[in-house]
Amino acid sequence: MNEARRFLLQGDDRTGSARIAEEKHRAILETSGDAIVLANAETGIIVEANDRAGALFACDASELVGMHQSELHPPSQRDRYRWDFRNARNAGRMLLPDVVIQRRDGTVSSVEITARTIEIDGTLTLVGFYRDISHRKAREFELIAAREAARAASDSKTRFLANMSHELRTPLNAIIGMSELIRSELWGPVGHPKYAEYAGDINDSGLHLLDLINDILDFSRVEMGKVTLRDERIEVTDLLEQSRRTVAGLLEEGDLTCIVRVSGAPVLIADRRAMRQMLLNLLSNAIKHTPPGGRVTMASNADGQGGLAIVVEDTGRGIPAERLEWITEPFNVDEEISVTRQGGAGLGLAITKRLLERHGGQISIDSSEGSGTSVRLSLPPDRVSFG
Repeated sequence: MNEARRFLLQGDDRTGSARIAEEKHRAILETSGDAIVLANAETGIIVEANDRAGALFACDASELVGMHQSELHPPSQRDRYRWDFRNARNAGRMLLPDVVIQRRDGTVSSVEITARTIEIDGTLTLVGFYRDISHRKAREFELIAAREAARAASDSKTRFLANMSHELRTPLNAIIGMSELIRSELWGPVGHPKYAEYAGDINDSGLHLLDLINDILDFSRVEMGKVTLRDERIEVTDLLEQSRRTVAGLLEEGDLTCIVRVSGAPVLIADRRAMRQMLLNLLSNAIKHTPPGGRVTMASNADGQGGLAIVVEDTGRGIPAERLEWITEPFNVDEEISVTRQGGAGLGLAITKRLLERHGGQISIDSSEGSGTSVRLSLPPDRVSFG
């Protein structure tokens, strides 16, 4: 009886016959779902293998006996797996999660190996369990390829949007400028008053379209990683007040009240333009969705962990629960709501989220229909100074 069999018989009471012991040994080997290979740890020579091992290596199991364990791998990797356990009598369990083996027909496959050394009658024996993971690896490669294809498609779309936006802005600026000249009758009267009215409509529509194009361009720049942050010290009070002054006309037009609350007068280390854009996006959304007589609030306060939270709240119509899950995704305007009525392409929150993430922050939104909306911009401690 070879040393592998003696190992598997350890723990037996030695009162059964050798035939029964042999049957036990064979049952253990052949009922295992894994390929099992036993090798002399001092010489590396394989002394036992089950039928699963034979199937894994595309040969009869008996053909593996007598081979060096390193020969189970491609020639270029054999030195890597030429293990020497002569001084490892107390070696524990090893897990090799991704190992390449070479079958007897020359093909290769990926396996996971669980192995350990055990002393059998004074001889150190390496017991290895080989699990075929080629199907899992193939699936991983498929997923990686699909992800790369999706990323390439997304990059292509983003580049297209950026290029298209640039191309559209040139003629659009001309339309806006010329319609403004006609509406103002700079070079004399236009005749019928309706023409001046039409010129005004052309100008308003052009400005609206330009806003949409600028949003798409901003989003494309962020997605392509072409937004470079230029950090500087920003007084939060000044930032919020400046943002309020920027939208003062919209607030007045919508008959809305805007309140600013700042706690602790902190200083942000951030990109001023990006912070203004984030706040103006939030204020624009709040104003658009708050009915006349409503209120918009901007507040900043410490978050209790050294960071800063800037919150923009409104008393508007709120966001349905089913939309909250994807409200920060690009182009999230409801199908039944036209872009013109909504006043945007659904990019404001998407741009805000990505700019905030570039600062290491996170956005959170709390809203329900009829109860208004609260958007929280959380900035990390390394971007805040309360001194």
